[in-house]
Amino acid sequence: MLLLFKIVYLTRCYIVFIKENSISVGYNLGGQAFFNLCHKYRKYINDIYFSNLFTMPGGHIDDNNILEILSTVDTYNIPLNLVMNRPDAHLEQNIDNLKSVYSVLNINRVTVIDLVVAKRISEEFPDIEIDLSTHSKIYNTSEIEDSNIKLHAINIDEPSRSMYTDSFFEYLHRNNIKVKYIVNRRCLYQKKDIVELLSSNKISCCASGSGITNRCELIMNHSPWVRLISVALYKEDLLYNPWIDCIKLSTRELSLVNIARLLSYWTSDDRTTFAYNIDIHDDNRYAKFMEIQKIKSRCSHECMSCMACKYMYDDLIQA
Repeated sequence: MLLLFKIVYLTRCYIVFIKENSISVGYNLGGQAFFNLCHKYRKYINDIYFSNLFTMPGGHIDDNNILEILSTVDTYNIPLNLVMNRPDAHLEQNIDNLKSVYSVLNINRVTVIDLVVAKRISEEFPDIEIDLSTHSKIYNTSEIEDSNIKLHAINIDEPSRSMYTDSFFEYLHRNNIKVKYIVNRRCLYQKKDIVELLSSNKISCCASGSGITNRCELIMNHSPWVRLISVALYKEDLLYNPWIDCIKLSTRELSLVNIARLLSYWTSDDRTTFAYNIDIHDDNRYAKFMEIQKIKSRCSHECMSCMACKYMYDDLIQA
């Protein structure tokens, strides 16, 4: 299995090196400036994913405009991955959309919502690699085997991580199927229940298409310990999650400044110095942080019946 990192022991800490070709970045409609930024980190970029119909969190965009821009910019030969994971789009809509994009752009991969669409694409576009979306909800190997489709990758986010078994990941790697893991979401595990519990129903949970993606942040500001049950990952998490082959940055709604900050962080050799809004420069506090990340890697994420994160947070700030 191809590991995403290597570890070097220094006198003070472990340093995590992201391997080449292991970061997936979402296109933010930034045109040439976006691709220039990605080119700076070209050796680390696995692909750039985008939709020609929807941006995050579900807003419509001009199909003709985005295709015109992408056809004129220099993509530096970075693989392009067309996202077609809308549950309300039927099979023929997805195929027609792919054909329209394929006629304009050099599409290397597609991200689809189910194996029915994947099979049709594999038949009509055999040169295009296929990723399964986070929305595919495929948790067992039999569905993949029965489809007889060669997959490139499966995308996973939280809190659905707890639905996957170690044997499932082992199967994927035996069959050369990569695991792409979204690392910078800021929602909470079981977010609807958690938000309602902590806000007394005064703050509703984020909804796709609402244009609002930071409701959970309001809860975290009110109760800082809740940051430990957010789905954001740090580079040190790769030490405890070797099943991750490619980190996927949720960046379609972010500015270039924020995307640059993420790329700099994930490709840097330096250890994390600021986590959960806490300064962890101090070696003792960093050691506590590492203990927390190791525990979280084995967590079942049954947040409603567990308060361990609160105690770990208190322990961290007192270190």
